Amino acid sequence: MSEACSTQSERPIKFLLKKYQTKQPGEPNTISHLTNSSVKSYRIKKKIRYSIIIMNQLNIQGEMREQVIYLIKEFQDTNKLCKKCKCKTIITALIFYVKFSNSKKYPLSDYTITKKVKLTEEIFSKITLKIAKHFQTLCPIRHNHNV
Repeated sequence: MSEACSTQSERPIKFLLKKYQTKQPGEPNTISHLTNSSVKSYRIKKKIRYSIIIMNQLNIQGEMREQVIYLIKEFQDTNKLCKKCKCKTIITALIFYVKFSNSKKYPLSDYTITKKVKLTEEIFSKITLKIAKHFQTLCPIRHNHNV
């Protein structure tokens, strides 16, 4: 009993509360990367809502919509595709990526939305290459050297 009393006197309740409320060495700053936080899901839903508005303007329907939403979920961190670009620019590029892969490609300058979000051919090609690189790392192309 005397040992328990001595530890309580050495470590008062206020000390323990302060200790467990502060970050300890080696402890992660946040646990949001371990859980599906509501902020993260809110941001994804916000991106999807924006994409639906743009897809309505471009008359994109059916399976192409699902492809765009899949890409938005796949690239939740849009900075991986273009660090200097705004989120709206990248989402618009994803939409045009799906649109052009399923239909005839017209110059981006023909679309008014590209001027609003400042999507250029250079940015579009850069994002397209990064999308291709991402999916190629998931399923690499194997060369057959049997000649």
